Amino acid sequence: KDGAREVAKDAPKDPAKDPCGAAALGLGSATALPPWRPPAGCTPRGGETTVLRAAAELEARLECAGGATHGFDFSKQALVAAAYTLSPAGVGLGAFDDGKTVTLVSRQRSPCPGDPMPMPMNSTAWFVLPTGGERTFGAAACTVESTCP
Repeated sequence: KDGAREVAKDAPKDPAKDPCGAAALGLGSATALPPWRPPAGCTPRGGETTVLRAAAELEARLECAGGATHGFDFSKQALVAAAYTLSPAGVGLGAFDDGKTVTLVSRQRSPCPGDPMPMPMNSTAWFVLPTGGERTFGAAACTVESTCP
């Protein structure tokens, strides 16, 4: 299954009822970080989770073919590069920031009957972070409802 599609399909429309929202996870006033997608032709390299604050740092983590460039403006924002292993029941990764800690949230689902036996995959998720201040990383997990055919 396509994890991004699964998340979009299964995410509650009412944020107050989202089992993967800040309130449900006990994250207080933390805000969700928007995802960032590398341009076509760019693939991540490296396997650590870190905050990138300069173009040179991103260029070291992103390999772009055919002259593609990342085009990210570090004068206004930073990036979180979150390396993780997507489990067979994983449907993606989310991130919340409270100004001190970025909490990475592993979104899981229950399997559907007849699902193929998926293999864990290494992946990198990218999130836009406001500039300023140091951050530590935390982890949480949540379960979304599966929509089986």
